Amino acid sequence: MSEQVTIIMPVYNPGKYLRPCLDSLLAQTMEDFRIIAIDDGSTDGSWDILREYAALDARVLPQKNPYNIGAARTRNIGIQLAQGEYVVILDADDYFEPDYLECLWTACKENDLDIAICDFYWRDESTASEFEYYPSCRFRGVIDQVFQYTDMKDYIFQLFISVPFIKMYKRDFLLSFSLQFQDISNSNDIYFGQISLIYAKRILHINKALVHYRYNTGCQISTNRYKNPECAFFAFLNIYKALVMNKLLDSVKRSFYVLVVTSVLGIADKMDSDTKKTFLENWNKNCFALVGMCNLKNEEFYADYIYEAWKYLAVGGAWSNTMDVIQMKQNAYASFFEEVRKRSCKVAHWGYGKLGKQFACQAVKYGVEIAEIYDRDSSKWGMYGGVPIKSFLDKSCNIDFVVMTNAIFEKDIKLQCKKIQSNIKIFDFDAYLNFGLSWDECVVL
Repeated sequence: MSEQVTIIMPVYNPGKYLRPCLDSLLAQTMEDFRIIAIDDGSTDGSWDILREYAALDARVLPQKNPYNIGAARTRNIGIQLAQGEYVVILDADDYFEPDYLECLWTACKENDLDIAICDFYWRDESTASEFEYYPSCRFRGVIDQVFQYTDMKDYIFQLFISVPFIKMYKRDFLLSFSLQFQDISNSNDIYFGQISLIYAKRILHINKALVHYRYNTGCQISTNRYKNPECAFFAFLNIYKALVMNKLLDSVKRSFYVLVVTSVLGIADKMDSDTKKTFLENWNKNCFALVGMCNLKNEEFYADYIYEAWKYLAVGGAWSNTMDVIQMKQNAYASFFEEVRKRSCKVAHWGYGKLGKQFACQAVKYGVEIAEIYDRDSSKWGMYGGVPIKSFLDKSCNIDFVVMTNAIFEKDIKLQCKKIQSNIKIFDFDAYLNFGLSWDECVVL
């Protein structure tokens, strides 16, 4: 009898992270699983470690590629070898909470899911720090119940990042749609991760972080994303072709357009000046046309900022390498601060990082006073342009809203509010800017 869950894990030079990964999997509270660990030409002794673990636990099934063929093809081999009713596709340098498999599998079985999706911890190995990463809380009313893409068609590609390790898939679902990872050097999970959300009939988000995703290890494919940026284009092109072929583009085009534009901006932001110039020129002259993104109108985007970004990239002078993302956000900032004045609100801001500094500068520009700025990092405490920066636990004035420009901090803000028994309202500026939601939709009680 086959296992309930098959774990598919390409292994390519994960170094010191392989043992902790395997240890966390073999310590799972759910025991009925098998690990198909496929060594993809490692040169760091990983094959010997896999054989060592296989000798100790029959659930570890080592496989070996004859030479390095890449993560995408290795994952596809794993899908074909899998026998479990459900599969997870993991990286060999991450580690997992003890109930990772049990939580996802239980959700799948109880709800007959095609895909179960959990939250995760983003762990920076260069600083040994991590934070919880989860989808926008504005969508929890839909995604924390069984849903499909038609319930979230304007935002379906913005809900979850494309990585496979936070998802458990019904194997028959993957096979019925012949879903495979693209054989490209990076971004090979974008098509798989996003188009599977379109094909699935039953999806459920589990509101719990179960994976520790290690970043800055030097092992990840994503490290090379900015060296081979054309791979992302091939991913978007594949999604576009699938949507057109299945006559689904019109229903999700706003979400698809946002996916492409924000990804291009994100990739370009990490490039040096010359590489960025070439990259943006190519998108302007060739790529946007190939994914059906010419002659678009404002109403085809749900946020003004994304439309302005598309205009700049696809129509304006993207090749001049003077892209100003802050300028593209001016409509959102202007309407927000106008509403603050109209409502006579007293606002504070959460965090004094990059986004916090941008927000503070815009407040000055529009003549709105920020009462206080709150940050956990004591090294940032002091004064900025006459505005005190301090711990939220030391807040000293009554405010109407604490503005959150990074949605990742919502849980932390609510936790801090509980500590000081505060009923302060939170304003989700991230949703206001990026999802085009109304003022009232962005107020968090």
